[in-house]
Amino acid sequence: MGLLLAFVGLTGSILVFKPEISDFLTTRQFGQVITQEQQLSPEKILDITKAGYPSLQPVAIHLPKERYHPYTLQMASPDANPKVYLDGYKEVFVNPYTGALMGDRPERTSFYRLFLNLHYKLFAEDLGVAIVGIAAFLLFILSITGVILWPGWRKLTTGFKIKWNAHPKRVNFDIDKLAGIIAAAFLR
Repeated sequence: MGLLLAFVGLTGSILVFKPEISDFLTTRQFGQVITQEQQLSPEKILDITKAGYPSLQPVAIHLPKERYHPYTLQMASPDANPKVYLDGYKEVFVNPYTGALMGDRPERTSFYRLFLNLHYKLFAEDLGVAIVGIAAFLLFILSITGVILWPGWRKLTTGFKIKWNAHPKRVNFDIDKLAGIIAAAFLR
């Protein structure tokens, strides 16, 4: 269970940096936008994208966050099924100044979707959701029992003291109880 929780925690930590990582990967894959005086309107970008991808329908348009970011449009085929790894969905990148189509990639292969699916489902669909849910529930129970059993409730110094010259098992216990109570302060 510890390995599973560490894995879910690691993928969740990576997802926190989604904007930065996604911008980096998009720039590496499609190049960087050269800024100019005036950006095209979202309506014009939408028209250009519809003309470039006539078989797809626009689902969402994301405005550039910075002057050097492209417009990102989510496009879907008419028969797309959003529950099946977003099959039929594409991310299309458009230069906000020239209207040039920079490229596209399937939505299911985007950094965010891959890590989100890994974080919540372990690539196992409903079984993965159940496994992660059970592990989260057990972590919740473990956190509550850890706080209840913390020895610092009887004597505060006992809860924060590490006996470095004791047996290695005792040192491990002291580090565990200290790390546990500090981590519990950050759990919601």
